[in-house]
Amino acid sequence: MIPSRKLAWVLFPILFTTSAWGTKVEDMFRPEKVGKVFSESAEGKLKVGFASVNIDPTWPVVLPYGKQEEVLEFYGGPCWAKALVLQVGDLKVAWVELDVIGLTFGPACEIRERIASEAGIGPEYIILGTTHNHAYPRVYDKVKDWVAERSALAVRRALDDMFEARIGVGHRVLRSDLVNNREKIDGPSITDLYVFRIDDMDGRMKGVVFDFPAHAVMLTKSWSPEKLGMIGPDWPGYVREYIELRTKLDRLWEVYLKGRDVPTEVFTMFAQGACGDQVGLGQGPTVHELEGELRPWKEVFVKTVARNVMEMLPEIETTSDVKMTFRWKTVKLSFDEELRRKYPQKDWWKRPEATLLQALILNDTAILVFPGELVAELGLKCRENSGFEKTVIVGYANDAVGYIVSEGEALEALTYASTGSIFGPRRGRTIVTEAIKLVNPEYRPDPPFDPKTFGSIAGRVHYDGKFRLVVGVMDLPRRPGYGIHAWGRRAMVGEDGSYRIERLLPGRKFLYVAETEKDSPELERWEKDKKILTYGRLAVVRPGRTTYVDFYIKEPETDVKALKLGSVEVEGNTIAGRLIIEGKLGSEERIVGGLYPFGVPYRNDFLRLQSPAVRTEVGPSGEFAFHAVPPGRYQVGFFLDVNDNGLAEPGIDLVVRPSGQVLEVR
Repeated sequence: MIPSRKLAWVLFPILFTTSAWGTKVEDMFRPEKVGKVFSESAEGKLKVGFASVNIDPTWPVVLPYGKQEEVLEFYGGPCWAKALVLQVGDLKVAWVELDVIGLTFGPACEIRERIASEAGIGPEYIILGTTHNHAYPRVYDKVKDWVAERSALAVRRALDDMFEARIGVGHRVLRSDLVNNREKIDGPSITDLYVFRIDDMDGRMKGVVFDFPAHAVMLTKSWSPEKLGMIGPDWPGYVREYIELRTKLDRLWEVYLKGRDVPTEVFTMFAQGACGDQVGLGQGPTVHELEGELRPWKEVFVKTVARNVMEMLPEIETTSDVKMTFRWKTVKLSFDEELRRKYPQKDWWKRPEATLLQALILNDTAILVFPGELVAELGLKCRENSGFEKTVIVGYANDAVGYIVSEGEALEALTYASTGSIFGPRRGRTIVTEAIKLVNPEYRPDPPFDPKTFGSIAGRVHYDGKFRLVVGVMDLPRRPGYGIHAWGRRAMVGEDGSYRIERLLPGRKFLYVAETEKDSPELERWEKDKKILTYGRLAVVRPGRTTYVDFYIKEPETDVKALKLGSVEVEGNTIAGRLIIEGKLGSEERIVGGLYPFGVPYRNDFLRLQSPAVRTEVGPSGEFAFHAVPPGRYQVGFFLDVNDNGLAEPGIDLVVRPSGQVLEVR
């Protein structure tokens, strides 16, 4: 089982609170229905209705992140309850997307119950999605009642505005540096953009739904407990508004040409994809490039997504003849029993050991609806095995079972996502298998995970310090992140200097060593080690084998306080300049300077620092020169290896990251 002591504590208030739920919804989880597939199909002309209802709170609220005090300040456009109703024949499905971080089981059931009661749609035919927006209050108590009221209103308005429609779906893969895998150096990233175009029968675009996998965290105004945040819709709100304004602008001339009755409004809705480990931070300096200009990376991200949506829309062919199938199933899950034994009094265990899966099929497009944070690896698995030309993942819908990861990742319990659920390690295998079978009944899952696949890392730490030591292993070369449980797995170093970490998946791992004042390697949320001595040490794990890694650690010693880039210029094939050295550089110390290609995507900044295209040494004068530089665009970086281990470790060593001015050698 997943070690409960390593659970991603930051998720618990978000994911697992329970509350009352209605009788109609309760019927979906009766024992006789769990495990059964329910399906309804219809073929014919499509009718559509949609509506947007503002869910901005009208009273001060506490946000999920930032200073935990009430706030009523906003950024960007409103937060919305978006409703899209699709009908073919007698089959009617309501698809709702809310600009909230997620819906735990109890609130999701209550909101579903209210929509069903007021709109007259069966609760099982309601897709209750969320954009995973981190800048809206958690959906409990008064906020829950408000969101339920507004969601029901949105669906009612959509039903009141049904019209005969045409629909089509487009797919495009965007630039690879737009999103990165925040969990694993070798983990996949997804930049697939899906766009649904909805027209009236005259071919005029009336609605746009887009799906893209990137955490809605980029525009969140505060993560610090010292600073208040602001309420807003994060990046999906910007893209929606861009589409709406661009469409209105494109129709402006038609209004003047034909008259004021020309409709200029367009409905927009965003659905979150398989972004459990996907963040729109990108990697490398290319994330700042937009059409040849250098811009803030957040601006590059939102404009790239928005402009691609607009480019795709004219190319999407629509049809009014639709074969629509809707399937749903409640699948049985199992709680993490070790966790339940440790925390028997928690309300987490009051919910059913089951969750809801749904699938909506529109002609050649399958939409799979997941009750949590599906990671990219499993999202790709769904696409590869669905049997459909287009497979759209809708995450964070109907429930919040936590992170949906592979069985191996859950058993390894190394990543942040792997520990973020009250359900056992087979949750991902169960959910993904059953979801694929909803659209491809012939699917045969891979064999269960074989624990023999695991390897281990062991070795010795040579260090003369006063404190006990801990060795940690992570899937990314970075400093441990203490506040959000990003410290991997850890083992105490014995009195003889030895350590051993078992149960590791094959592949590249990265080790760190830290001083600790604890007798146990485990940490609680917000606890920190006394001091990080080194991090980012590469070790390759192989199945059934032990990889040995020894550390020889010396105390950092330098009189240099800081490094700062002064002047730099290009003359022919030489790049030269001066580095400002604050303090005295020792006679044995050397600063490493590097030229780093600009415009070449890379996966991790730490690894990039170790491998410049051209290297030089900088002495006490600070003067440097790179000679015989090949043509290209470059940025300069420097580091002083104060702990003398050959790694450039920001926060331990003195580092000037390769950023800022771009230097071109012709």
